[in-house]
Amino acid sequence: MVRSTIQVSSDTRAQIKLAQVRFFALIVPFLLAFGSTDVSAYRYYSPNVSGYLKLAHAPRVGEITTLTLSIHSELDQNIVCQVLFRLPRGITSQSPDTFDYVYLPSLSDEEFRVRLLIDQPGQYPLQASIYFMDSYNRPVAEHFYLYLHSSTASAEILTFPPKQFSVGEIMPRARKQRQAEQIGRVNVHGEISYFNDNEKKEIPIQNPNIILYNGQIIVAETYADDQGSYFFNDLPGLDKDQIPNLVIGVRFSNDLLSISDRRKKIYEIRSNIIQNVVKGEVVIDVVLDDRNPNRALGNIYNAIQRAHNFFLNRLGWSRDHIRVVWPDSGRFSYYYANQFGGKVTGEEIRIAAGVDQWRNITMYHEYGHSVMMAAYDYQYEQVPRGNHQTLHRLETVSDLEFAFSEGWAEFCEAAVEDRALNVTGRWGEKTPNIEANNWWTGSNNGEGENKDGSVVEGTVASILWDVFDTSNSIDMTPNIDDDKIADKFDLVWQILVERKPKNIVDIAVVWQELGFPEMLNLKEVYKANHTPLRPNTNPEFEFVTPAENAVADKAFKVDWQAHDPEGDDFTIDLYYYNNSLDERFSKLITKSIPHDTKSYIWQTIFVKDGKYNLRSVITDSHGGVNIVNSTKYVIVDHTPLQPPKISSTTHLRSDKWYSNDSPKIDLVTDPENQNDRKYSFVLDHQPLNIPDNFPDLMIKNNELRFSGLNDGIWWLHVRSKDRLGYWTSTSHFEFRIDNSPPKMVSNSSWETSNNQITLKWEPVKDLSGIAAYHVQIDTDTRIFLDLIVDKRIDGSKTSYSFVGEHKRNYYGRIKAIDNAQLESRSWSRITPAIRLPALLKWDINHDNVVDITDLVLVAKDFGSRIDQGANGRSDVNTDGIVDLFDLILVASKFSDPKAVALASQLIYQTLAKIEEFHPKKTRLLPNFPNPFNPDTWIPFDVADLADISILIYSLDGHIVRRIELGSRPAGHYRTRDQAAYWTGRNSNGDIVASGMYFVILKVNGIYTDRQKIVIKK
Repeated sequence: MVRSTIQVSSDTRAQIKLAQVRFFALIVPFLLAFGSTDVSAYRYYSPNVSGYLKLAHAPRVGEITTLTLSIHSELDQNIVCQVLFRLPRGITSQSPDTFDYVYLPSLSDEEFRVRLLIDQPGQYPLQASIYFMDSYNRPVAEHFYLYLHSSTASAEILTFPPKQFSVGEIMPRARKQRQAEQIGRVNVHGEISYFNDNEKKEIPIQNPNIILYNGQIIVAETYADDQGSYFFNDLPGLDKDQIPNLVIGVRFSNDLLSISDRRKKIYEIRSNIIQNVVKGEVVIDVVLDDRNPNRALGNIYNAIQRAHNFFLNRLGWSRDHIRVVWPDSGRFSYYYANQFGGKVTGEEIRIAAGVDQWRNITMYHEYGHSVMMAAYDYQYEQVPRGNHQTLHRLETVSDLEFAFSEGWAEFCEAAVEDRALNVTGRWGEKTPNIEANNWWTGSNNGEGENKDGSVVEGTVASILWDVFDTSNSIDMTPNIDDDKIADKFDLVWQILVERKPKNIVDIAVVWQELGFPEMLNLKEVYKANHTPLRPNTNPEFEFVTPAENAVADKAFKVDWQAHDPEGDDFTIDLYYYNNSLDERFSKLITKSIPHDTKSYIWQTIFVKDGKYNLRSVITDSHGGVNIVNSTKYVIVDHTPLQPPKISSTTHLRSDKWYSNDSPKIDLVTDPENQNDRKYSFVLDHQPLNIPDNFPDLMIKNNELRFSGLNDGIWWLHVRSKDRLGYWTSTSHFEFRIDNSPPKMVSNSSWETSNNQITLKWEPVKDLSGIAAYHVQIDTDTRIFLDLIVDKRIDGSKTSYSFVGEHKRNYYGRIKAIDNAQLESRSWSRITPAIRLPALLKWDINHDNVVDITDLVLVAKDFGSRIDQGANGRSDVNTDGIVDLFDLILVASKFSDPKAVALASQLIYQTLAKIEEFHPKKTRLLPNFPNPFNPDTWIPFDVADLADISILIYSLDGHIVRRIELGSRPAGHYRTRDQAAYWTGRNSNGDIVASGMYFVILKVNGIYTDRQKIVIKK
């Protein structure tokens, strides 16, 4: 006999659920990559006892390790259970592997261990099972799995099952042979069975393909019956020269289904070899015993046929052959169909290793999906699918099509065995079940807030069950059908095949259209399950804000537009969820907003930084539900990214022109500056503009470079992207480029006035404006080497004046320099030579006339020395001092003889005035006021030009203040604007005390006079 065990690891419910979600997220895109694919999503079951297996280490061949089962009771009652470790061939236990009469308290944890030895290399399932009676005195079995790959060199613990398990040597593929000489007849028969882990007994395998081999040669084929029995009667004799070795092959394939591994190889199990068979009766039984890892094939094979026979017996209908794949690589079972051009081209049922292989309802459920596909003529677009392709439960609120598709499959779970207790809210419990529940609320305990049962798969299943069941159905009310409608499944099937409804509401609509009986009772069924009989137009909703991805700190105002086409009242529930996660993980903002409200202030102060989509659930008074997710998201950022700060090392100031046409721009962001920061920019000539939301690759490491820009005033507009994905407002940066030199200065000319010469030219126009003109003036030559003028003047001026010398020629040229510091490429044309007319030295004012005016100018400087600031022209005889000789020289050269008398008179008056104002003695005069408080003036006379100092002493002889008056010409210094001024303070700036002080006059370093001063305070 052939015997073995198969198993999958089990985790806590949270671990299982997370792994299922992750696996589904990976496998669906993979399937979709091969064309549009219809996938039935996995329904999660809550076990009575959760747990998992764990190895102390991964053992190689010949090593011993410990396998531990950790379990947690989810029950609210104490139980007595049995725990069995089921080890495949190739592994032997080194300690007891059975634990009987184990007491497990409610909601408690327990661990069990077995030591095991790896005898042979292989890929093995490790299994532990727990058996107990529930509160309804029904047997319950829970199974836990782990997988191991072991060899002499290495070992690995596997999370998912391998493609095949090690079950011993598989014989080569057989081939047929022609009839040989007969030496007798042989009758071969036997039974095919498997060990059922739930019932802990061997059960017949129904209708497998049986192949009789002689060695490797196929002798005959047949099928076992429903009891697993097969017969080969009156077989021809075998070759007389051949040693007869008979083998029975059990192939899991018939007209209804086939079971293959993940490599698409159909399973075939072979018996032991029966040798030396010549004639007579031979019995060969094939049993997949409790140590054969492939024994679950029998349970899967029987369950799929049972589901097929249900439709055949009830409706006279049968679908095409279907492939079943086991074990699938994931933790859950599913059905999928590939399509091309809207027509299904291939389909499979994939059964996961582990607990699913022992749950008959898993096979009924997935076969139910395949039945709906066949009933809808394999037209992909006609089959209800919906959008909820993830983890779900009986009470899950999804959408009309998904709820109908899954509800139909869940109805099949109960219908195949006509047993309501096959579909319960918790695995192994009686209530709630498909006959009695409040799943329409969206909660297993009936405390949910959903109002429309048509979008709840368990409710859809309940409606179909109520139409199907009879008083003979197995439920909580034996021999009673409490829904007043019975055995009308044929009408539902007719609607499915002919009208191909998309949802459970369509069933009621077509039922009424076709005039099917018991419409009133059907209405009661729908009413009890809170499901509308007609399509209810769901309320409409549209988010107004966020219209564009918005940033919020402490609060955000959500605006929307909503109405119900039928005028029903409705309420709005608002949620938010991280846009990188599934919407099912949304968190509540607020509930039951009245239909006449159009906005809500969402307090985001305690919301974690991130990007969040908003989700609205709008429910009308008839249970119509519309779920709308915002297409834009709200970014909650309590330290929002500020607009970038823009600077330039090449173009520092926005009001300055630069000749560099390749600016370098530096960007800094606050509160954090990242080298991989994304930016978007626009470069134009407009002061205000906003870049788009697409990162520009030109900006690298917060730096932007341009090359060869045209002249003009440029504006750079930059916005940066935060790590949360939003864009800041725009920063603007102005810079100016003028890379074109100014034009050559033109139309230069000379003007003269007296001895002043002026060079004039026309202004030069330039984009950046003229900052300066470079003026060069040369004398006597045109080679501009010995320059008398070489300077830059302000660009607003278009002339330059200087005092020229007589008898010299002057030449000039000009260059323009713009605000970008670029010069004209060439000098202006050299202006023609200019020469001042000859001037007489006694023509003091250079007006070409010697008259009284010249004499007055000399008289004004009379007595002054040239080296002390006197006008050099007044020193006519150039002896260094303006005196009488200079007056006489000017008077003698008067152009008008009549003016000579006037000149003589002016000379006499000047001399008299000089006499009057020329003191005979240098002396110090009394100060005024005296006494004084706080300040005073000290007058004095100077007889001849001298350096004057005044020193103030206290009575004890210490100097208090020194007043340096510098060089003073002869004269009287007696008025306030001429006399020495003392503030009454010492050299440190402090006010001196009241009392007597001495003043000394110092002339050319010699002390000359002393005057007493009294200060009264």
